[in-house]
Amino acid sequence: MNRHHNRALTAITYILCAFLILPVVLIFAVSLTDTTYLTFPPRGLTLRWYLNVFENPRIIKALWVSVKVGFATAVLATTLGIIGGLYLSRSRNRGARLISLLFLAPLTVPVIVLAIGLLFTLTSFGLLRSFTAIVVGHVIITFPYVIRMIVASTGRSIEQLESAAAVLGANQWQTFQGVTFPVIR
Repeated sequence: MNRHHNRALTAITYILCAFLILPVVLIFAVSLTDTTYLTFPPRGLTLRWYLNVFENPRIIKALWVSVKVGFATAVLATTLGIIGGLYLSRSRNRGARLISLLFLAPLTVPVIVLAIGLLFTLTSFGLLRSFTAIVVGHVIITFPYVIRMIVASTGRSIEQLESAAAVLGANQWQTFQGVTFPVIR
C-alpha cells in the first residue's frame, strides 16, 4: 500500500512540475521563430530576437539599472540584515521581541499595502521616481528575509563559539571575522 502511495505521489509531482515548466518551454520555443508573429511550432529557427535585445539601447539601459538596483539592494539588505539579526539574536530584552515582530511586517503585509505606504512616504521626501526609491522599496521587501536567516543561523551555539574565541584571546573583530561571519556565511 505504501509503495503504491509513493508511486502515485511521485507521478502527481512529475505531472505538476511538467504543468509548471511546459509554458516556459513553449514560450522559449516560440521565441526562436523567424516570423514577426507568434506561431507554434516555430518556423525558421533563429536567434535574431535575442540578438536584437543587445542592439536596443533602452533595453541595455534598463538592464544596467536592474543590475545596479540588484547590487545596491543586496549590499544594503545583507549589511543591515546582519546587523539587525545579530542584535535580535543576542538581545534578551522585550524591546528586541517587538522589533523582531516589526521586521516581520513586510513578510505579512500585502506588497500592495507596502507599495502604497512607500509611495506616500517617498513622495513626501521628494524621492519619487528615483533610483533611491527603487532601492529602498527592494530593501524593505528583502531585509526581513535576511534578518530571519541571520537569527536562525546565530542561535545559542554561536554564543558558545564566540565565548570560546574570547577565552582564547580573540578581540571582538577577530571573533566576528573568524567565528560569527563564517557561521552566517
